[in-house]
Amino acid sequence: MIALAAILGLVTPQNLSGVVEAIVMAENSPWDSPGGALQFTERTWREETKLPYSYAQKPEVAKTIARQRLVKHARALEALNIQATAYLLGSMWNRGFVGALTLRKNRQKCPYGERVQNLFEAYTK
Repeated sequence: MIALAAILGLVTPQNLSGVVEAIVMAENSPWDSPGGALQFTERTWREETKLPYSYAQKPEVAKTIARQRLVKHARALEALNIQATAYLLGSMWNRGFVGALTLRKNRQKCPYGERVQNLFEAYTK
């Protein structure tokens, strides 16, 4: 099931870390940069945790916070009867929840989401 989910780009609890790793690769930033390798904005960081923003530069902490945020997005998608994919979650990481859904509604592509999808597929093989 997990292999099929990866091929379809579906995100499961078992492969959510693969989406986080794909985002790290898509961002292509060092961990010691502001916002860390996941490029958290201060606003996004504060929406998810009370930890100091400097902790976004700590890989394990930042990845945990990223998974937490992606789980929220995946649950919100599920509530809308939309399957969470690496593409959609990547688009949401880049454009926000509403921005990604607006692109989807207008049948527009998100190059960042496509990049995350491709990296996710390569990472989970």
